[in-house]
Amino acid sequence: MGRNIIDTKKTSKNIIRTEDTSFKINNKDNDLTLISSSINLSIHEDIFKKSPQKPTLLSTKDNIFVYSVDIYQNYPVIKKLRAFIKHIYGKSGYVGFSDLCDLQYDYYSKWFYAENEKGEIQSTMRLVLKDKNNLLPIEMGIVDTEPKYRYVIDTKNKVADINSFCFKRLNTIELLNSTIASFCIENKINTLYCMCDVLSSSINKLYRRIGCLESKTLIYPIYFPGYGKVINGELTPTKWNIMEIPLTQLKKIAAKASQ
Repeated sequence: MGRNIIDTKKTSKNIIRTEDTSFKINNKDNDLTLISSSINLSIHEDIFKKSPQKPTLLSTKDNIFVYSVDIYQNYPVIKKLRAFIKHIYGKSGYVGFSDLCDLQYDYYSKWFYAENEKGEIQSTMRLVLKDKNNLLPIEMGIVDTEPKYRYVIDTKNKVADINSFCFKRLNTIELLNSTIASFCIENKINTLYCMCDVLSSSINKLYRRIGCLESKTLIYPIYFPGYGKVINGELTPTKWNIMEIPLTQLKKIAAKASQ
């Protein structure tokens, strides 16, 4: 385990220097409060074997149905959602996705997804809740500077990271997004963070359309070694801008949907 050293030369309280990107987080049982997991997934065999509960239907409009689910409710549905996003990532050219690394976030996440009337997944988004005992995906990325840094998110306010944003039909995104906004307001989540591929102008445009703003504090792109796209025969890690949806934006999104 590498030592984490606060870099006093940096003025931002959101930056920490690390000599090692490895980490380990402990387990605790919780629901909306955060649940951290060990990389050793065998200790969670009871979750994988338990009888699944139905996902929660949160909203519906024009034959689109938005549900929420977590790994403690229904692991088979989580597996289905994960297969969906991996398929979309692959079609988009991303390689290096690690189930072992990514699955840890599911132990303290809520998944939201939209289905059509046939029960086919149309769009997904995962909300990873922040606690003092866990790291968000954006805290795991390496800041693209020398020396290397990682962002640290303050836990004074209740925040979350939204990721696994994938879709087959654009017209399902608005209902999915407004449902998540309402969920965040009800659960007193003040800010959502997300990552956007710096080279994808279309996705950047879409993120702004759903209410994302450029972060004013987490200003440098991050990357994940081993995850990106193959360019000229070599894997090039994708760089990601950090964006935010503050509480004011969440309220606007929820209010617009109710009109």
